[in-house]
Amino acid sequence: MNDKGVRISKSAGYPIKIYTRVRMKHRDHPGAILASDEICIPLYDADDSNMPLWYMHPDKGYDIDVIAIRIEEKIQINDLVTLFPINKLDLE
Repeated sequence: MNDKGVRISKSAGYPIKIYTRVRMKHRDHPGAILASDEICIPLYDADDSNMPLWYMHPDKGYDIDVIAIRIEEKIQINDLVTLFPINKLDLE
């Protein structure tokens, strides 16, 4: 989308999911971290393709080129998945 909220492409296609990998702890070797199989994160509600599952900046909208998206509820994440929350990282 451009700054006016209009799609740049004239085609009907747009991304509906993100594929990524998560870091996993090895069950038998707790110090080892491995890459898991690919996981799929949907970008829109399964029942309403016009309802995004990501959050846009409340004031800046498309002027901010970063989104936040919930991956899973923490309680649903396998205990072998290693989380690296950005708010816990020293970014200085």
